[in-house]
Amino acid sequence: MTDADEESHYLRQLIGRVDVVLAKNRTLAQDLLAAHQRLRQIAGCLCYPPEAGCEDDRSAFPKPETELNSQKVAQEMEALMHQFHPTSQHQQAQISLHSALQKRWGLYAEELLFCYDIPGLPQDNLQLEALFGRLRRHQRRVSGHKSTR
Repeated sequence: MTDADEESHYLRQLIGRVDVVLAKNRTLAQDLLAAHQRLRQIAGCLCYPPEAGCEDDRSAFPKPETELNSQKVAQEMEALMHQFHPTSQHQQAQISLHSALQKRWGLYAEELLFCYDIPGLPQDNLQLEALFGRLRRHQRRVSGHKSTR
């Protein structure tokens, strides 16, 4: 057997193994895709703004035609949660998302929706958190300490 025959034999075996792995993980990938699409629907329901650099994602976040309020957003979220019921054992990502959504929504829904009733209040505090993170890193660099309590 020549070197070329050994290499092609090895590659044929490798192709077979790759096909088996792809077939095995196809359902996981489909589950993850469905969970991601559901997460984008949730973000759209909350009218959460996309990242500035994601021009192609802007279509998934429609502009509100009317003034939003907490009651309207709560109704839309409740309707969305009633539509979403993953049941198959092959839908672990969707089941995890659904469970986390129900838990967080049950615990924090009222507190999360104040931003829709108060004009000018942002929907998140990410910019403020980023500022504090930069200040904390700078303080650690200046002081040489690992913690900034």
